[in-house]
Amino acid sequence: MRRCEVRPLTPLRACLGLGPVLAKEHRLRGVLSLATRPLALPQRHYRIVQRFPKMNTMPNVIEIRTPGRGFTNITSQVQAELSGSGLCHLFLQHTSASLILTENASPEVRTDLETLIGRAAPDGDPAYRHDDEGPDDMAAHFRTLLAGHELSLPVNAGRLMLGTWQGVFLWEHRAHPHRRRIVITQLAERQ
Repeated sequence: MRRCEVRPLTPLRACLGLGPVLAKEHRLRGVLSLATRPLALPQRHYRIVQRFPKMNTMPNVIEIRTPGRGFTNITSQVQAELSGSGLCHLFLQHTSASLILTENASPEVRTDLETLIGRAAPDGDPAYRHDDEGPDDMAAHFRTLLAGHELSLPVNAGRLMLGTWQGVFLWEHRAHPHRRRIVITQLAERQ
C-alpha cells in the first residue's frame, strides 16, 4: 500500500506571520481523502491570533415571491431590515435559486448571465437523473452551485455599502414562480 504524507502549509503560515506550525505531521495509509476523515487539532495545537469585539447579531427572515426564472432586485427589501453599521449576511434557504451582487443599471448584463448559465446547466439534459419536479429541476440545483446562495456585505448607517452600479438580486432558476426565504443576519458592534 502506498503512503502519503500530509504536511501543514508551513511557507504560507510564515508569510502570514502566524508563527510556528501548529499542527503535527500526520501519516495516512493508502489513498485516504482528508474530506472523509478530517484532522481534528487538540486545543493545545492552535492559538487565538486576534479577538474581535463582542458583536450583536440580529437575524430576520424575508420572503420574496419570484415570477419564475429571472432576477428580482431585493436591495431595498434588504436595506429596510438594516440599522447601524457592521456586516450583513444574507442566506437563501433554497437549493434552486441564488443570491448575487451584480449590475443594477443595465438589464443586458442579467440577460447575458442567464444565457451563460443556461449553456453551463441546460434544462432537461438527458444525463440528469434528478428530475422530480420537471426538466428544470437538476439544472436549477447546479445553477445554484455555480452562482451561490449567500452574500456578506458591509453596512454603514443602515445602508449597504454598494458600488454605484451594484444591486443585490435573487436569481430564480426554476421556470415557475416560487416563494423564497432569505435569512438576513446583521452583525453590529455593541454600543
